Amino acid sequence: MILFCEDCGKKNHLDETKINNGKAVFRCKFCNYFNQYPVETANTNALHQTALFLQKLKKQPDIIGSFLYGDNKIVENRMPDGLKPSDLLTLGKNLKKCFSLCQSFYKDVVDMTLTLSDKTIVVKKVGENYTRVIVTKKAPLPEK
Repeated sequence: MILFCEDCGKKNHLDETKINNGKAVFRCKFCNYFNQYPVETANTNALHQTALFLQKLKKQPDIIGSFLYGDNKIVENRMPDGLKPSDLLTLGKNLKKCFSLCQSFYKDVVDMTLTLSDKTIVVKKVGENYTRVIVTKKAPLPEK
């Protein structure tokens, strides 16, 4: 990725792995000026779309909760208070692994649904690195 220095205007090449939480932070190679740019990546765009989706999801009475797993941590937790963070972390890790395994065989799979007793768990990939897990009282989720 090429970003221009805000101070001297020279081109700086920046590896996309240096972008953190939608911000590119770097020192100019030419003048040593500290630059900080908001950058929208595929992941930040996907997270924004997910936030809009969650606003709509709140209005559904059958939704128990949801969480967002990525980068080996729980990025966002909207699950009931009785669940421990370590349990959600284990669940997120294992569901992401199952979903990735399924996608390795069937590339067109966009989500995965599990039904356990009286609950349904929907797993959906969000961006490149994140997995959204939604727990609901009944299946399927409303289309809207």
